Amino acid sequence: MNENRFLHRLVLITGTTSGIGAALTDLYLKKGARVIAVNRAGAVPAKQNLVAYQADVREGEQVHDLFDWLSKKALYPDLFILNAGIHRVDNGEIFAYRDFEDVMDTNLNAVLRFVAEGLALKREGRRTFVAVSSTSNILPNPHCLGYYISKLGLTKSFEVFREKHRSNGFEFKTLILGPIRTKMLGVGPMASPLQTFVRDAISVPAEEAAGAIVRFIESNKPVFNYTFKSHAVFHLARLVKTLIPKIYTGSLPTARK
Repeated sequence: MNENRFLHRLVLITGTTSGIGAALTDLYLKKGARVIAVNRAGAVPAKQNLVAYQADVREGEQVHDLFDWLSKKALYPDLFILNAGIHRVDNGEIFAYRDFEDVMDTNLNAVLRFVAEGLALKREGRRTFVAVSSTSNILPNPHCLGYYISKLGLTKSFEVFREKHRSNGFEFKTLILGPIRTKMLGVGPMASPLQTFVRDAISVPAEEAAGAIVRFIESNKPVFNYTFKSHAVFHLARLVKTLIPKIYTGSLPTARK
């Protein structure tokens, strides 16, 4: 990979407060790119080539104001990493429609709004949009209906965009994340100690995943499946390494009764 290409990059990343958004922000800055970090708090550590912008991606007017600000400042990102997202249990004992709606607004509607505004920027040149999807497309969690539908809709939308804009300089890439940091499909806030232990044992810290993600973005591949299956050996080794001391000391967590 030609590292000099990053010196001319202007990258806009949403959801930069923590997790993969924060890790990607730091990595692009280290490579010499300029980064616009968008999050609801608007607060990020002061760093060279980093601009923080406060916006709630669910609010259409705030997103429109962001793009108006970009145009006035003559800041035209060539890479949009649309990472902001939430995960909620909305289909438990009852169906919590407000939680469902909030997830859909954040994970799907906001991304499509960014795409619409990004395509409308009056600037020539290539633009790349990256959607952060999930393995829930393959193994949906019935307790998280909004998350499953939003990520499935996001993946399918980018398939349509990719085909439609194939010849006019716009790229649409889909990043399908598996167990990143302490998040794993099907293990939510009500997980048992054993589920939580296994999840943390096989999950990949965001900093480790960021490098692979950047290599994908800079490649010609349209879809990147960063999942448990594609890194099974690595995760199995991590799990065994963690389990053996627990077994010998008798401190392995047990499932909740």
